[in-house]
Amino acid sequence: MNYITQFDIAAICILLIMFTLYFLRKNYPTLTNKIYVAICGTALASSVFDLIGAYTVIHKGSVSPAMNYTINILYLLAYNATCILFYIYVLTITKPNRIRMIDRLYYIIISALDFILIVSTPWTKMIFYFDDNLNYQHGPIFLFLYISSSFLLIQILIQTAYHRKKLNSYQVIAIVFFTVATVGAVLFQMIYPHILVGNFAIALFTIVVHVSLQNPEYYIEKNSLCYNTNAFQESLERAFYRNTPFTLVTFSLNGIQYINQVLGMQRGNELITGVIGELHKLFGQRNVYRLTGNRFAIWLNDASEEENTITLLREHFSSPVNIQQIDVLLVPQICVVHHPNFAESPADITNAIDFSFRDLMRRQDHCVIVASADSLIAKQREAHILHILRRAIKKEEFNVYYQPIYDTESKSFKSAEALIRLYDDKLGFISPDEFIPMAEQNGMIIEIGEIVFRHVCRFLQQNDLEGLGVEYIEVNLSTVQCVQDNLTHQLMGIMEEYNIKPGRINFEITETAGSQNADILLHNMNQLIESGSSFSMDDYGTGFSTANYLINLPMHIVKIDKSILWSAMKDDEALIVLEHTVSMLKALNKQIVVEGVETEKMAEILISMGCDYLQGYLYSKPVPSDQYLDFLRENLIA
Repeated sequence: MNYITQFDIAAICILLIMFTLYFLRKNYPTLTNKIYVAICGTALASSVFDLIGAYTVIHKGSVSPAMNYTINILYLLAYNATCILFYIYVLTITKPNRIRMIDRLYYIIISALDFILIVSTPWTKMIFYFDDNLNYQHGPIFLFLYISSSFLLIQILIQTAYHRKKLNSYQVIAIVFFTVATVGAVLFQMIYPHILVGNFAIALFTIVVHVSLQNPEYYIEKNSLCYNTNAFQESLERAFYRNTPFTLVTFSLNGIQYINQVLGMQRGNELITGVIGELHKLFGQRNVYRLTGNRFAIWLNDASEEENTITLLREHFSSPVNIQQIDVLLVPQICVVHHPNFAESPADITNAIDFSFRDLMRRQDHCVIVASADSLIAKQREAHILHILRRAIKKEEFNVYYQPIYDTESKSFKSAEALIRLYDDKLGFISPDEFIPMAEQNGMIIEIGEIVFRHVCRFLQQNDLEGLGVEYIEVNLSTVQCVQDNLTHQLMGIMEEYNIKPGRINFEITETAGSQNADILLHNMNQLIESGSSFSMDDYGTGFSTANYLINLPMHIVKIDKSILWSAMKDDEALIVLEHTVSMLKALNKQIVVEGVETEKMAEILISMGCDYLQGYLYSKPVPSDQYLDFLRENLIA
């Protein structure tokens, strides 16, 4: 029989190209990648031995029977191994890191049977043999190889159908293509045994897999060539479920956001690419992951390397980076994770890391924090609070308290700050310092802000506060609210609904509001000021670019943060800073409120400096609306 071998030659060429393409581009070493390489290898071996076997069968007189048997055995082993490997490949993408023992037994048993039957065929002649004239013949159970492969193909389709929601359309297409191509090639070759198309079909399949499944961009950032969060998650799950000990040194670089704001995202991206290049040099390319914009992870298989890694990080980032003649100090906030330690799942580890970084940001701390079971408890509390917030928004269960503000000139209480309060039957009082950042991060702050503003407007409508000497109420606007295009329309609409004059509202914003989108903020402020409202800068003295915002934003009042006052009461140098701060603000024609006034001595010092308003527990803590009204009546100046 004359065999048509051009399809085998084409398969060899395709597979060699696939090998070259695979190793030329950077690939993350996942189990699926390794199996893909093995599939290409067995398919290449199958094609080569099929091609050689076609030659030796034709030239049977010049090749010994032992050589003929060896070549055909190697061909069948490689060809059947390709199907088995693809079955394992499908298991890895449908059940990553959790392949059941029954699935393992399935392909192990079939592999063992195929191997025994094929290797023993020179003696048993069950799969194939050479007759007395050295002609190649199929044995009595040759079809068993096709049947065993068919069982695997059926299982592949079952796995695909059952786990279809985990797969994307390209993965489904690749799996269906392999099944159809393999079955079609087998049937075709049974009808036309002299046309060797089986390996060519598999070679075409490797192209489909290379394009649809073996996508390095899924695991690797294009510009920096750094492993991304997908690669990190896969490494995490693989190590966790194999119970492999590891240590993670994760860190967030403060300072990158400043570059993005001042010089633009392009410069920020260039900076990050440079940082990643340095990290690769320090710790090796395979150990560095970029988790988010300015958050990274270094994977350590040896826990003893932890201290040295942290030292290297701090030393490397101890000097400022110069970008367009601007020196920026990138300060790493570090969170360390040890495994095994506290986590019962990979999600526990990522949740603990997320919470630890939020905790570091809230505390503005640059120490090294170790993720622990306490981090998970705090994360669970966070989840509970988010649930409470959603319920409170839906049912408007927030309370609004009022803290009177003392006017030093008239010696009366002409204003108050509206402060949100949240209670839960299980958790009790939940501090705004805890739930407001969560609401901002999860997109709930706009709805909460509207609820609070409606409370205040309703309170003003239902009570004669002007008759009690109150000229205006201060209402806080979050950073997220400030940069909403429709903010003015929304607030003005609520004031009109409750027939509240805009002059009775003073909006408080923090200086960080101007760092998000200064143009939108300034537009909103000007529109509200034109309508009659005024603005205060809250938490003055806690930011990094206060003077710039004072000059560029139309602030009527500046509220000095209580931390400035408390420091001044303990330290003479801090007192000098407070005095100069007050003098500067007065020179800018700003009215001054000082928060945190708790003693008569504090009040006397601030009044002597010329402060306009005082706010603190000396006069009243924040109280519910009915208690606030009682307070006003008791302190009303006739």
